Amino acid sequence: MTDKHTATCPDMRWVKMDISAMGFGDSQFSCVLDKAALDAIMTDDSVAVVQFVDKYFEEVSRVLRVGGRFVCVSLLQEHILRHILRWFPARGWMVRVCR
Repeated sequence: MTDKHTATCPDMRWVKMDISAMGFGDSQFSCVLDKAALDAIMTDDSVAVVQFVDKYFEEVSRVLRVGGRFVCVSLLQEHILRHILRWFPARGWMVRVCR
């Protein structure tokens, strides 16, 4: 991706890492965009899957600045919606769902 877009987006970096253990610093971003990553990792609501998703959400929370936004583009299957509506409000996040 870097080679393909260097001319048009010279300041953009393409980074590959584990979403449950990101290498970014605390409060580094004002926005985190999830484009179907949650759909890919939350295949069901089994304990192991939910624990991994919780690690992902903790990392999103850690790398976002106070007042930052987590924009999650998802198919929003019922088990995903239920988990989002449990996890984020329990930690003081405002959640807006658009279907």
